[in-house]
Amino acid sequence: MQKCKAQSGGYAKHLCPAMGRVVESQPRSNAKGLFMATIVSMTTGESKGTRVILKQGEHLKNGVVLNYCPFCGNALRDLSDETPIDTEEHF
Repeated sequence: MQKCKAQSGGYAKHLCPAMGRVVESQPRSNAKGLFMATIVSMTTGESKGTRVILKQGEHLKNGVVLNYCPFCGNALRDLSDETPIDTEEHF
């Protein structure tokens, strides 16, 4: 089985089949669940990968970014880079 893999200095490069089946790409207003968004550097135009966000309960508005896949356990985000990725982005 293919597992999720994080891109160096960014977010997920590949999602495992289980995550791919449950994640949605277009979040609706006040929708609950797992959603994905492609992150692109505005300065270089380079893709930083796919960010997976859980929207549920008290985190319904902005959601919570997942660092690890709940299905395969692999990293969805490379945390080894010292440069912080913009965390103030909202839908």
